[in-house]
Amino acid sequence: MKHPSRPALTVAALAIVLPSLVAGADWVPNGVVVAGGSSNQLLVSACASAGGVIMVWQDRRAASGSDVYAQRLTSDGTVAPGWPASGLPVCSVEQDQTSAAVVSDGAGGAYVAWQDFRSGSDWDLYAQHVTMAGSVAAGWPHDGLAVCAAAGNQLRPVLAGDGAGGLLIAWVDGRSGEGDYDIYAQRVTPAGSIVAGWPTNGAVVCAAPGDQSEPEIVSDGANGLIAVWVDGRLGGTNVDLYALRLTASGARGSGWQDGGTPICQAAGGQFSPTIAADGSGGAIIAWSDFRSGVDVCGAGGDQRNPVAVADGSGGAILAWLDARDGSVNHLFVSRLTGDGAISPGWTTGGNAICTAAGGQFAPALVGDGAGGSVIAWYDNRAGGGNTDVYAESLTGAGQLTPGWTDGGLAVCAANQGQWFPAVVSDGGSGAFVGWHDARSGAGNVIYAQHVAPPPPAGIADGARPVASLDPPRPNPVTNTMQLSFSLPQRTWVTLRLYDPSGRVVRTLAHGTVDAGRHALVWDGRNDRGGRVPAGVYFLQARWSGFEARRKIVKV
Repeated sequence: MKHPSRPALTVAALAIVLPSLVAGADWVPNGVVVAGGSSNQLLVSACASAGGVIMVWQDRRAASGSDVYAQRLTSDGTVAPGWPASGLPVCSVEQDQTSAAVVSDGAGGAYVAWQDFRSGSDWDLYAQHVTMAGSVAAGWPHDGLAVCAAAGNQLRPVLAGDGAGGLLIAWVDGRSGEGDYDIYAQRVTPAGSIVAGWPTNGAVVCAAPGDQSEPEIVSDGANGLIAVWVDGRLGGTNVDLYALRLTASGARGSGWQDGGTPICQAAGGQFSPTIAADGSGGAIIAWSDFRSGVDVCGAGGDQRNPVAVADGSGGAILAWLDARDGSVNHLFVSRLTGDGAISPGWTTGGNAICTAAGGQFAPALVGDGAGGSVIAWYDNRAGGGNTDVYAESLTGAGQLTPGWTDGGLAVCAANQGQWFPAVVSDGGSGAFVGWHDARSGAGNVIYAQHVAPPPPAGIADGARPVASLDPPRPNPVTNTMQLSFSLPQRTWVTLRLYDPSGRVVRTLAHGTVDAGRHALVWDGRNDRGGRVPAGVYFLQARWSGFEARRKIVKV
């Protein structure tokens, strides 16, 4: 579809020391090779993994087609124990597997989903659960679980964790035929089965006339999801935005319209939506717009390709490409409060992150857990098509984070080109960045780097605080249990206890916690004050760049 020029960026709410490498690590300037064995690796995506990172990419090392591979790197830049040096084949069946996406499982492993042509007739949707140890999780088929094998094509999977250790997934679905693509979703348990109540081949998110496309999802905080998409039900080129909530059981959320609640139907068209959870069961949605909404940026020229993350305080941080100077794309960022206002300290129309000559492209964004963010992009300031990867960090007040370079840190400036970075929080104030890289001259290989500000004065670099969740003690527990964890910086922390069905038993923490060591005591009671019965429970811990689960036995 061809869009007219001059879109603006719009949003709606639903409810001088250089950054350094970690000392003693195997990280080197311009990055480390994530996996050998292939020179045709593309389109990396990534998720946090217990202080390290899991990266997933499309790999053409086999003559039979494109496969999906993954690798886990520890915080020091080495391949994690149990993972092959050449990468873990997530799926290597005949024909092509493409468009891989990844999300943390909350226990150091990951869920990976992709579109798959193994049938030889159309694209279906498959997923896999990989453990932190580099193996396929129990109960999952070796070459992936068929999430949807309905007639027609299933395309462009997007993922979120369900908050109970399982997977939420949505996609574009062609079972109704060409010109009538719809949006479907599915929920999968950690053991690889479809959650009760969710239909085989997915629950309908929207099956309105015309094409629905570009879905994005977040967890609703109650084991369900909120989806947003571009919608052509009214015909013509002026597509609109709709959203819908599906509950934990796959039903439409109360108060939401069948087929989706309109988010914006203004003239001119809306596209490229992005979504961030608001921490209260709702979401903040941003998009490129030929008209308006809450106008994040309506400067001259085009504003395109927004990305959004939650700021941990009910608002969102947004980054986008901006051609207000009339020549090339530059990079701008803004922060919105939960009521849609520009956050104090931020410039109306966005803070300029990088306006270097040559242009900036493909921004990727992650929150730092303290209201700030780390942004990565590829950059053509060197000229000649030799694009490089850069990163920048802003505080929650919109200022350059101390220790970072104005205009961006050169994460990789090797020869040839580096493109399409993915960025993941390291659990502190830094980030892991991955990209595909043509420096060898013989194809593309996935590289990664760890960037972080220097430690405070008087603290050795190797003594940086590390995000961690200790084993609960005692376990099994009869009466009370101590839960201890460490935070490298002040951040929003959620600690919840779940039963095996995914229901919340007790919320132990849900708010901002200072950096350092912390200990909580669980008294064996639920949120209503009653004693919980003997059995198995699961503790879920979440903060910026960190997720972990611990099994608890109550006797």
